Parts: sequence; structure tokens; C-alpha cells
Amino acid sequence: YIEAHIHGDVCLFRDIKHVYLSLQENSYSESQLYDYAKQINQALNRDCIILY
Repeated sequence: YIEAHIHGDVCLFRDIKHVYLSLQENSYSESQLYDYAKQINQALNRDCIILY
């Protein structure tokens, strides 16, 4: 099971265990990226893996 969401430059891929974030280069700073991942973690109660 994989679910994908695209928000502008942000691609979010979900499977049962993990959330994957894929961002275009230089779209967001690293701190913004981790803040976004943290928000997703809080919403989904799951780990986020950030893909560069």
C-alpha cells in the first residue's frame, strides 16, 4: 500500500510504516523540511524519512 501526495515541490509518499518526503533541490531549507516532517509525524503518529 503506497499513497502519494504532491504539494507544489513537495512529494509525500506514505506506506504502512513510513512517510517519505521528496523535495526538489533548494525548495525548502533543511529546518523547514524537518518542521514539515515533524508536523506529519504528529498528524500520522509515524516516522518520517526525508529523501534528498
